[in-house]
Parts: sequence; C-alpha cells; structure tokens
Amino acid sequence: MAECTCPVGWDSGCPVHGDGKTDVATDLERALYENQILRKMLWLRHASHFEALYGDDGEMSCNRCMIDFRRQPAESIREVFTKQGIAALAEDFRRREENVVKFEEKLNEL
Repeated sequence: MAECTCPVGWDSGCPVHGDGKTDVATDLERALYENQILRKMLWLRHASHFEALYGDDGEMSCNRCMIDFRRQPAESIREVFTKQGIAALAEDFRRREENVVKFEEKLNEL
C-alpha cells in the first residue's frame, strides 16, 4: 500500500487519502496550512540576521525589522519589505555618489 504524502490527509493527489474530490472546508484547511508553511519560510529566509529571529513558543518574529510573521497581514509585511528595500537602494545610491565625488577629486588632483 502506498504511503500518505499529505500532512493532514486532505490532498486529493495523495495515493492514500486522495479521492479527487474537494470542498470548501478542505480548500480552506489546505490554504491555512500552506499559509503557515510560507510564513515560516519567509521568516527563516528574509534578509535579517539569524540572531534577530525570535521563535520560542511558536512565535515567528524578527527583532531587527520588527515584523511579526505569525500575526501581521501579508500586506503589512510587504510594506515593511518595500520600505526597507527603498531605504537600502537610497543608501547604495548615496554611497555611489560619494565614490564618484571622491574619484572626481582624485582626478582633479592629477
């Protein structure tokens, strides 16, 4: 007999539980389960240092970027990432401008 490959017995493609039928409750259960998986992956793999992650007692938060990956809505997390990305790009641009100015100063010294 084939082994079950689904986490809670609801995958219609599972050789054990799958009957090809779906219903709203099954779809909701699947979506909630996948949401948990994706939030955990996002929490573990976002750009903050591993030491900043807090995960005791099922928590999934980051003390560096102050995101609660378990409770915050996805739109809120996206907004934080967007603001952080814009700030990082602005800082990179500022550094590049400084380097250009330093380079021009050195050229003028020649």
